[in-house]
Amino acid sequence: MSGVALNSTHSLTRPVSHALSIRRIAHIPCKDKVPNTEVLQICNLTGIEAMLMTAQYLWVSHVTRMEDTRLPKITFYSELEHGIPAPMAVS
Repeated sequence: MSGVALNSTHSLTRPVSHALSIRRIAHIPCKDKVPNTEVLQICNLTGIEAMLMTAQYLWVSHVTRMEDTRLPKITFYSELEHGIPAPMAVS
């Protein structure tokens, strides 16, 4: 997972299909013109961006608890220190 950065542009690649899937599961036809935010509230769900942010926070918390010699922690702190991703080794 190290070296993979998810940002807002990644989360915006499939919001339409995500919303359509939720509508289909909840039996809310598109012709009813119910906004996506209301569909999420009806289904008691958060948006995909919020789910991604939660996953990122959990990952950061996991990495910070790792031993200092673990590669994900070294890479993570290297990216924080230098502001750029560490180069990936190609074999």
